[in-house]
Amino acid sequence: PIQTQEPKTTSTTLKLSLDNFKGLPDGVDGCACYFSETEQKFKNNEYLFAAGFDSIGFVSVENKLVKLKLISTGREPNTFGDNDHLDIYSSELYKVKVDIKYKNSNGDETWWNDGTVTIESKDGQKVTKKFVGECGC
Repeated sequence: PIQTQEPKTTSTTLKLSLDNFKGLPDGVDGCACYFSETEQKFKNNEYLFAAGFDSIGFVSVENKLVKLKLISTGREPNTFGDNDHLDIYSSELYKVKVDIKYKNSNGDETWWNDGTVTIESKDGQKVTKKFVGECGC
């Protein structure tokens, strides 16, 4: 029998990347969450994900900052960082799930968390990374 080969497409070779960005983007001020891959990166202001309380979030994909809109949250109304919840954000090209696990309060209005951030592109590529970081006002 003749063996047929699947055609090679270039789109599948492009790997979705979730990168760090330095400092908080404009639009993330006041009450916010900011998460990093490690505590060291957190101390260096290198973030995987940042979001303001007003439903705007940011990730860096292939070293380009992407602005996201919150489309659903598992957060209790009028609470901020002190309970486990899943937030879902989206942009034209990506859907981002932020699974936040509350660890402890580390200040008056700041909460230390860990969890995972998962980004999915419209073409079905998916990347998940663990994070540590805080939410606070």
